[in-house]
Amino acid sequence: MAPDASPPPPPPQAYQMAPSPASGSVVRLPAGMTLWDLMGFLVILIGGILILVGFLLGDAAVAALGGSPPSPTTYQNDLEGFFIWSGLGIFLVILGWLLRGMVFPMMAARKRAAPSMMAPAAPEPAPVMASPAPPPVPAAPLCPKCGKPTTYIAQYSRYYCYTDATYV
Repeated sequence: MAPDASPPPPPPQAYQMAPSPASGSVVRLPAGMTLWDLMGFLVILIGGILILVGFLLGDAAVAALGGSPPSPTTYQNDLEGFFIWSGLGIFLVILGWLLRGMVFPMMAARKRAAPSMMAPAAPEPAPVMASPAPPPVPAAPLCPKCGKPTTYIAQYSRYYCYTDATYV
């Protein structure tokens, strides 16, 4: 076999792909929590805030701090505010617990419906075409100049040393 007049060009260097930066921040829920659980918790939280507002609006003692005794209409307005806001808050807390404990799990169970009694027919396997086996690649020899392992380049069926940039 006659030596080549000029050796083939060196193979291109392998490019390292850098991870792409995140396009946006991702919010991760704790393990075992779903978006439905989070919505139920938010309804409960809003209900709790409304209960607090009801207690603050129903405080007749604030009107008494002005020095004069509160009028009957002040008491009536305070009680109305207390019952309206606290009642709405209690309703939302109960609704949130019902949603979290009953409605959302039932919706998830409906999605995971029981499998049907009749199993689907197995599809016939697709015909497989045999591809020719690749030629065996001999063990990588060491570079005679630097002593480092070489890399087999299938395109040229030769070994290449990246350190010395030569074919072996």
